[in-house]
Amino acid sequence: MWPFRRDRKARPSVPAVVRARYDAAQTTAENARHWAMADALSADAAASPEVRRKLRERARYEVANNSYAKGIVLTLANDCIGTGPRLQLLSTDGPVNQRLEAGFSQWARQVRLAEKLRTMRMAKATDGEAFAVLTANPQIDSPVKLDVQLVEAERVASPVMPPWPADGDIDGIRLDAWGNPRSYTILCEHPGDPASWRTPYDVVSAEAVVHWFRADRPGQHRGIPEITPALPLFAQLRRYTLAVLAAAETAADFAAVLFTDAPPVVLRRHRACGPGQGGQRPGDPPGQPYHHAGPGIRPPGQGLGGGVAPAGQGGGPDDRTGTDRGVGQGRTRRPRGPGGRYGCRVQTRCLRF
Repeated sequence: MWPFRRDRKARPSVPAVVRARYDAAQTTAENARHWAMADALSADAAASPEVRRKLRERARYEVANNSYAKGIVLTLANDCIGTGPRLQLLSTDGPVNQRLEAGFSQWARQVRLAEKLRTMRMAKATDGEAFAVLTANPQIDSPVKLDVQLVEAERVASPVMPPWPADGDIDGIRLDAWGNPRSYTILCEHPGDPASWRTPYDVVSAEAVVHWFRADRPGQHRGIPEITPALPLFAQLRRYTLAVLAAAETAADFAAVLFTDAPPVVLRRHRACGPGQGGQRPGDPPGQPYHHAGPGIRPPGQGLGGGVAPAGQGGGPDDRTGTDRGVGQGRTRRPRGPGGRYGCRVQTRCLRF
């Protein structure tokens, strides 16, 4: 061993610790406003009655006033339901199969099953959920008196809003000990009706109620509109469409504006075709010339408004035929002498050359 080397004590090795993290979990000054509305509410608390009511109102308004949203909802309903369901039996008895299939088709037409299913599909996209009650209707012209009555989402609610939610009651849906719907509380009148100051309601068994919605989270019992994420985009889409149309109209107003040093064409008033004596307007001196430069053609120094050129460019305070009596009253500017510039005015009358 080298004599000048110290004896080093053996140290125990410490394993390296890797400190990893998720970038999306960090809150910075740049993303603080973006994640400000993130919460840890449960599925039913996030879809509270107030939140669902606001989303339904806005979704209905957008679908009623936005052709894109209306077309999407109608396409969903037509593609999903179509002409309605049909019954097909494949038993060994052919005549019995035909009679049962014909009877189902007759009952479906009497209760307008296809129309009601399409309405339910549209309500699922706009309101977030659709309800239907299976009840007896003696007015149905069919041996089967079963009818399907649609119920809007506002009518399925607790008649009296308690200070805090009751156990097993999710805004009109009563659950059993295993979390299954036991009954539905359906208001007899819509909350939006003028005579809805009373709160009569019916408690309908869950066996006679069809609740159609999509549960996006575990433990969710009420639905939210399917077009909820697109509501801000639909509003922007309407603004974009109107902006494109306004830009096209603005671009079509003036196709081109040409500026030329050539003097405008000098014509005689009696050559202009129009009402009056020989094409001449009443009150004009006979044979008074006027100057025509054509639409979209302007001499230098004159803008689109038809004003007088600035001082030093062919105009001055002594020339009052440009602003006071020029374009606004159908008169034109006269030349200021040699080297002077002509004014111009867009003539809308037909000229015969």
